[in-house]
Amino acid sequence: MKTRERIIYKAIDLLNEKGIPNVSMREIADALDMSVGNVTYYFPRWNDLMEELNHQMMLEISHLPRIPFDLSDLHSVFERVPMVQEKYGFITRDIHLFISHYPEFARLRKTLVGSRIEDMINQLSVWAQQGICHEDSSDHNHKRIAVKMWLFLASWSVQDTLLRETDYALSKEEFLAIIWQIFTPHFTSLGMEKFKEIKVRAQF
Repeated sequence: MKTRERIIYKAIDLLNEKGIPNVSMREIADALDMSVGNVTYYFPRWNDLMEELNHQMMLEISHLPRIPFDLSDLHSVFERVPMVQEKYGFITRDIHLFISHYPEFARLRKTLVGSRIEDMINQLSVWAQQGICHEDSSDHNHKRIAVKMWLFLASWSVQDTLLRETDYALSKEEFLAIIWQIFTPHFTSLGMEKFKEIKVRAQF
């Protein structure tokens, strides 16, 4: 593994363990048994490192399936997003701190989430044409469905951390069942058939 990658991975580990305010370039260097100069050669400022980590997280999210996709692709999004959030927990759990300190992160995240919501609205329109879900209407508002989905996904990491090791903790299967409930009331009989196939295959 190249030095730059080692710094990134170690920074992620330490930030997840201790939180953003409690990690320094010196600590990262010591954990890697290298000089601070080695770290600052690749990331001269702390903000440079944070921007790179943000870029890495955004890159992983942007690699999720884009429209047009089928219901099984949507299921893979539901499985993948919490994994990315867990990997970059120091960002997702301290999102307000990150936004206030790193305005570029806020701009990029706003753009990414906005484009993903638009993607989902467009995908719902495609599924309506295919007879998988109902047409956009007051009872089946595609914008509301898409926003609700991303609100649930975006808040999942924080809620999971708070509820972990309590009587209210959710298993992966319960999480998947709940997020699918955002969509199933808007499926046609054909959509429900396809959903049941995915549910059997994914065992949730």
